[in-house]
Amino acid sequence: MELLLDHERFSTAVALVERTVSSRDTIPALTGILLEAGEGGGSGVRLTASDLEMGVTTQIEADVRAPGRVLLPGRLLSSIVRRLPGGDVRLATDGSGVVHLTSGASRFQLRALDPSDFPTLPQVEGGPWQVDARLLREGLERTEFAASPEESRPVLSGVLVEVEGGHFRAVATDSSRLAFYQVPLVPPEEGAEVSAEPLHVLVPGRSLGEVRRLLAGLEEPVVLRVSEHHVSFQTSTFLFFSRLIEGVFPDYRRVFPKEQQVRLTVDRLALLEALERIALVSRKGPAVVRLQVDGELQLESHGAEAGQASESVPVEELEGAGRTAYQVRYLTEVLRVLSTPQVRFAFSEGDHPGTIEPVGEEGYTYVVMPVRLP
Repeated sequence: MELLLDHERFSTAVALVERTVSSRDTIPALTGILLEAGEGGGSGVRLTASDLEMGVTTQIEADVRAPGRVLLPGRLLSSIVRRLPGGDVRLATDGSGVVHLTSGASRFQLRALDPSDFPTLPQVEGGPWQVDARLLREGLERTEFAASPEESRPVLSGVLVEVEGGHFRAVATDSSRLAFYQVPLVPPEEGAEVSAEPLHVLVPGRSLGEVRRLLAGLEEPVVLRVSEHHVSFQTSTFLFFSRLIEGVFPDYRRVFPKEQQVRLTVDRLALLEALERIALVSRKGPAVVRLQVDGELQLESHGAEAGQASESVPVEELEGAGRTAYQVRYLTEVLRVLSTPQVRFAFSEGDHPGTIEPVGEEGYTYVVMPVRLP
């Protein structure tokens, strides 16, 4: 195998796939990046990485002087390519399991892994469905953070992705809060193959975090396909696949409160910054904020050792009066992912959930359970 690659393209491709390289060395092949050229890689070179839970493949142009496939240690390859001086990169095997990597005055001899041990990518053929890249990225950004980090509760550690009735939906919950995102689908291009069947899949939050990263800056349709155990996301630059989570996601439609006694509109950044300030006095355990609404929004937080803090935040369109309390993190995290200047905040006293919605945007609702007041 012998390749001549443009350094910038090669570096970008390696960085794209490297994050799905396994961090565990129990299966050495999963710590590598597979390069295929010629018969396996088409007219250029294809790079693939997988940790069995998720994987990604991308293809770049290359001068293929001798076809073949080679599996190189992923982290090492990424560190080397990132620091090469630029220009052309020559990659060649000598038949002894050693790969020669040359760029400018830099020379590397790398020991390759056995490419026959690299797993075969899953065949994901159900569908397809199309979602605009910007909408998919936004939906994942505004819901993924609400999924549970506890792997002991796998159903709550993922994001429910749905395509149905002309809408794209993403929903995540950790049982203390729920993030719901829904937007109309962008009509597919004329002649595009699109399934009329509804799509309902539960995808690990970690996998969707990588999808969101890969979609940064893209403005094109993303093609989704599913099989019994996998989902794939494909664009013009990559093919990403992930295992699905087995189980039944909670009926999120029952969570939304029908009536709320207090409603107000508030500046998003002003509320976020005030919450961050008063949380500073909570040194041990999760910071809790008490909210009192009676003509204005008054925030208060207590720390067992540091003391207490309070701050009032101007509000608009105020209806009702009452008090409640929440974990500060559950409020600041959603305020950071929203982008509108103002948000609409509503709650009822007692154990009833509160809601936060962006003003001027439809289709997003964040539901959060209160902390019981003494």
